[in-house]
Amino acid sequence: MPVLFYTDNEIPLHGYKRGLNTLLPDDVSVLDAVEVSQDFNVRKSACRKTYHYTIWNHPTRAALYTRRAWNIPVALDYSAMQAAADLLIGVFDFSSFRAADCQANTPVRSLVRVDVNQSQAPLVTICVEGNAFLQHMVRIIAGTLVEVGKGRQPVAWVKKALDARDRNEAGPTAPPQGLCLERVHYEPPPFDHLPFQDEASALTGL
Repeated sequence: MPVLFYTDNEIPLHGYKRGLNTLLPDDVSVLDAVEVSQDFNVRKSACRKTYHYTIWNHPTRAALYTRRAWNIPVALDYSAMQAAADLLIGVFDFSSFRAADCQANTPVRSLVRVDVNQSQAPLVTICVEGNAFLQHMVRIIAGTLVEVGKGRQPVAWVKKALDARDRNEAGPTAPPQGLCLERVHYEPPPFDHLPFQDEASALTGL
């Protein structure tokens, strides 16, 4: 995840990386540093974000994924989940897929990708990419797709829930441990030459 700060110090970039890593806790690290223009803003300059939500779909929980995935012990229909996910691609009012106390000015968002990746099953990843996200939006999408995967709801239910613009019509909010912000996209991309983009994906198993 990119972090922006302003400074008048003339410390070389590798000095910030090394210095910060000596001060940060073990579960946080600086992978690299780059100088950007004065008008760059981490939030406002972003054009898209990619999140992934990880599910461990196996009758027995995986100790290594206890804090990184949602354990679902029953078999999921991945094809049905992908068919339902396809219905969410486009520009829509996602009121049904945001927390009740979400403070966003508008519920309209654009999703360009919603993929259910089961190539490493029982580790399943739902990848969602869009221009911006509402509070709990990805977790609600995951919870909704799981309802379809379990056979509790048909594929068409997802479109019905979307059109309803009512949080009560969509699925449950998936637990937080499976959610991860994979990448923030910028145009032009100031970070693509840095190793953390590939390293972040490698760490998540994508």
